[in-house]
Amino acid sequence: MRLAALTAGLLAAVAAGAGPAHAAPPSGPAPTPAPRIVGGKPAAAGAYPWMAQVRIGFGGCGASLVSPDVLITASHCWLGSGGITARIGSLDHGKGGEQRTGVAFRRGDTGGRWDDWAVIKLDRPVAVAAHPALPADASTDTGPLFRTMGWGTIAEQGPTSPVLREVDVPYIADDICTRHGDATTLICAGDYERGGVDSCKGDSGGPLVNRVGDRWVLVGIVSKGNGCARPKEPGMYTRISHYREAIATAIREVGGTPPAVV
Repeated sequence: MRLAALTAGLLAAVAAGAGPAHAAPPSGPAPTPAPRIVGGKPAAAGAYPWMAQVRIGFGGCGASLVSPDVLITASHCWLGSGGITARIGSLDHGKGGEQRTGVAFRRGDTGGRWDDWAVIKLDRPVAVAAHPALPADASTDTGPLFRTMGWGTIAEQGPTSPVLREVDVPYIADDICTRHGDATTLICAGDYERGGVDSCKGDSGGPLVNRVGDRWVLVGIVSKGNGCARPKEPGMYTRISHYREAIATAIREVGGTPPAVV
C-alpha cells in the first residue's frame, strides 16, 4: 500500500464524523502497505477540483470526488475505528478547499477477498466544475499514458509534498503486470525499464486517470508497489473497470449520487 498519515492541519480543521459503516475487516489478507508522486511536478491551480484528501480512522489517503457527494478511495486506507473526514479541491496539504464529513462507507469485499476499493458518502454535496467519469469497459485501461497525483513522498525515502503533485505514467502490459500481481484486478503503470516515475507513500487511494476527449476517466486507484519508481517494479492500481458494477452497487447502498460512465 502507499499509505501515510495526514498532517495535523487536516485533523484540526475537520470535525470527526460517523464511523465506517463496515467496521469489521472482510475475510482474507489485506493488501501489503507501501503507498507514492515521484518524478512529477506541482499541479496547476484548478486542474483537479475533484481531488480529495481523506482520513478514515487514523489512515490518511487521497481520493477522487466522482459525483457531488461520493468519493472513491482505496480499501486499505481504512485503519482502525473512527470518523471519516475529507478536504476537496485544495492544492495544499491539510488546508483550504471544501471540508466534509463521511456519513457512510463501503469497501471492496468480493467473494471473501479484500479488494482494494472503497466508496464514501459525504454529508453534503461539493460543487466542482467537473468530475472524473468511471469507465464503461476496459477500453481505457491500456493507456498508453495515464496520470496520477497526490501529496505523497517525492522519493522512496523522501519527504511528503506540501502541495499536490502530478506525474504521467506509461501503461505496462498485462503480461508483464502478471509477474507482479493479478492483472485482472490491477493495472500496472510506470517506466518499467528505467523507473523514475511513480506514485509513492501517502498517495494511496488517489486516482489513476486517462484522458478521453475533454474529460478524465478514473481507471485506477493507487494501491501498492514494491518501493517507489524502481526499475522493473511497477506501480499497481486497482482496476476500476473490473469492479465497476460492485462500485455502482456500493454507491446505491450508501445513497450517493451515481457518477458518469463513459
